[in-house]
Amino acid sequence: MARVTLFGAFQDMAGWRTREAPAQTLGGLREALAAEYPPFAERLAHPSTMVIMNGAIAPRGQHADDTPLSPDDEVGFGPPVSGG
Repeated sequence: MARVTLFGAFQDMAGWRTREAPAQTLGGLREALAAEYPPFAERLAHPSTMVIMNGAIAPRGQHADDTPLSPDDEVGFGPPVSGG
């Protein structure tokens, strides 16, 4: 099970910050969370959603959801961040 942390509005929508979730891939994790928390399903799938895996920004692109997860991975989801 991967450890999942939600940030900002994602945390507010789900009503939790950190929990364990079973998934084989990053895409599978998104699907599991979206099924459990439908109000932010669209936000999880949005290309601007910030995804952090094990302390680094996760890759984006066509095959990003194929990224395999191991039981000790930590994955964070949050709204996009801007600044300069």
